[in-house]
Amino acid sequence: MSEAAGSTSPNPSSSATPGCIILGAIVTVFGGLIILYTVVFFVQKSKMGDFTSDQAAQIAIFEPSEAQKSQLQEKIFAIKAATSQGRQERILLTKDDLNTWIASADILKDFRGTTSIEAITNRGIEARMTQPMRKMPFSSEQRHLNALFIFQPELRRRTVAMKVRDIIPEVGTIPEQFIKVYDAMDMLRLDPENPNIQPYIPKISRVYTEADHVVIETGTPAADQSPLPE
Repeated sequence: MSEAAGSTSPNPSSSATPGCIILGAIVTVFGGLIILYTVVFFVQKSKMGDFTSDQAAQIAIFEPSEAQKSQLQEKIFAIKAATSQGRQERILLTKDDLNTWIASADILKDFRGTTSIEAITNRGIEARMTQPMRKMPFSSEQRHLNALFIFQPELRRRTVAMKVRDIIPEVGTIPEQFIKVYDAMDMLRLDPENPNIQPYIPKISRVYTEADHVVIETGTPAADQSPLPE
């Protein structure tokens, strides 16, 4: 299998929407505009104050070069072509690719200034984020969780999700139970009913991190791959 972006050249007249949405599986999870209504009742006010701040962290907006934008588009078209044709490909995404996508895609415009991909390692995608939090639903009291989030992409039968592996706050320490409940809320996944997703997900065989890349493998999944929940 190829480890390049793919030999398919971008067609300026083609719509990149399906490819963008697939790539969105990797980066849609990043952003700080979600109000996290903490139904985690064990988090007392004093505990929340230990790892949150009064102010949101200042996160610089990535400014991609034209070359970085072109490289990203080539990879988007490679994903689109490979999944459409059922070809086996291995497409590698760098942290600059992910930051470029956040900086340039309209559907992610609200995430600019709240999220920055810091690194991709074997333990996952490391994203510097700021997220507003409320102690309880409908509460006017708002704090900010400024932290390094570590995500692992997870391929499911009909979608792709991001599993929260760790949250490292700028101040204090987050209780382990909070991280587990945050992950169990399962907010960070693609809508499996989206018609732009349905034709392509079945031809993605793996999504994972390796060294300093996110790897998307396309083609029919291996016969011994266990069925994954939605």
